[in-house]
Amino acid sequence: MKHPASPAGPTKSVARHIELFRREHQELVRELRQLDRAITILIASEPKPVHALNILERLHALLREHVLPHCAREKEVFFVALRGMGVSARQLQELLFEDRSLHREYRRLRRALSRRAPTEAILSRDLLDLLRMGEQVIARVLEHIRSEERMLFSVLGDDPKRASRA
Repeated sequence: MKHPASPAGPTKSVARHIELFRREHQELVRELRQLDRAITILIASEPKPVHALNILERLHALLREHVLPHCAREKEVFFVALRGMGVSARQLQELLFEDRSLHREYRRLRRALSRRAPTEAILSRDLLDLLRMGEQVIARVLEHIRSEERMLFSVLGDDPKRASRA
């Protein structure tokens, strides 16, 4: 991908958005790590279905209410800037693949939660499978944030050393 023509870095508008998104990333990382710790504790113990499902529902809500809308806002803001920088349609499609993969993870978790047995009848093996899926979803979102801050933000002219700790 091309880097911006200006050696001074991103435009003020893009730089402002990068800062806003970086702050959102920090909050998302904090919340995702809390959920991940809770899942790790549940997997190591004999989890009660109600506690495990509560954590997974919180993860589902975080994706629906914060992660996916965040991705949509980033796309809206940054794709205009990237097109203006001469990034090819193919390269933009590669970036969109990341967002689509997060949407797939969200749908996969939603389906798994909707198809599960009633809370009182859920098998511990099935519960552990759901918790592991939650871990995978969290890992995927954290990797997306790291990738975005290291690659996308730097392509837009930001200093990659300023990346959040995802």
